[in-house]
Amino acid sequence: MKEESIYLHKIRIASFINELVLNKITIPTDVVLFLLDNQYYSIRKIGYHCMISQRYISLISKVIENYSQYKDDVLDILINYDITTETKKLLKNYLDEYYIDDDYLESSERVVRNRLLAKLESYERQRINELREKDPLSYVFVMKSIKEQIDTDYLIKTFYSFDPRKLYLISWYIELGNAQAVDFILENEYETILKKADA
Repeated sequence: MKEESIYLHKIRIASFINELVLNKITIPTDVVLFLLDNQYYSIRKIGYHCMISQRYISLISKVIENYSQYKDDVLDILINYDITTETKKLLKNYLDEYYIDDDYLESSERVVRNRLLAKLESYERQRINELREKDPLSYVFVMKSIKEQIDTDYLIKTFYSFDPRKLYLISWYIELGNAQAVDFILENEYETILKKADA
């Protein structure tokens, strides 16, 4: 069988497996390994999809191996699995790529940086604390993600520091469980919030 025919055959198999994943059907571990072990990124990517939608802890080492060999983007997988010595090292490498001056970070890059900080919070407290002054929105996001409290005055000040005011901050404050900040904002900004919601 020609190499091109083999490739097309594998693509059909991989596409079929992808349909099974979308329908929440569990894929056997050896089949996921077959996908991850493939030379073609389009097929490996379906294996990564399996890794995200289901738990294949035994295959994390293969994901890390692929990162080393192909430089595949495996961040979403690593963020969704428990920290191990190997994954911590790789996540910290990712973090170093995104931890640059905020003036140069695109919004999507900032989101990645914040997710990494939340995942590595027990190892990266200094970097998280630096965000309090440098990037309040990111600081609130990370603290919300790791379920740590922030003082009410800081939350209110942060809300009023942005124009237009970030309405999603209210939902973050609710997740933080800070009723005082939420009550204060709703009491003083009720009309503004209604106008923005209707816009």
